[in-house]
Amino acid sequence: MKLLALTLGFNAFWFLCVVGRDEWLWLTFPVLAIHLALVPRSLPMALSVSMLGITLDTLMIHFDLFAFDHGVMPFWLMSLWMGFGFYCWHLKPSLANMPILVVMLGGATSAAASYYAGFKLGAVDFPFGDLLTLSLVFTSWAMLCAGLHWWSSREVKSHEAV
Repeated sequence: MKLLALTLGFNAFWFLCVVGRDEWLWLTFPVLAIHLALVPRSLPMALSVSMLGITLDTLMIHFDLFAFDHGVMPFWLMSLWMGFGFYCWHLKPSLANMPILVVMLGGATSAAASYYAGFKLGAVDFPFGDLLTLSLVFTSWAMLCAGLHWWSSREVKSHEAV
């Protein structure tokens, strides 16, 4: 039940970022600040995941796989990455207990669907077309999710040993 509530909460945050974009960006800051105030120990993972994601998307922009209105990564996407980082922190126990292939395939499929939804909503453009872009998103996210699984497993085991 907790996982469902967290996922619904993250999806609402995704909607706020992707549909609202720059117009609703200001609403994302209190959400992130409240989360940080309630769960300050989640900050290191959230920062790490968000920096990794921002780097990945910056590479996608650099190689013209993603295109945004202003030609650079929008602030709403950076905020979304921070929200995803906090979400990942809460997912650690679940991720650690799932088979790595499930995490990779589930995460990669969800990511490709998320980027495709953003494309359909006009938040991002795919200059090289849907198939190539979404294939690369799927592949890169499968690797990202493998890393998140490894990190989550390591963190959960280190807390069990204490």
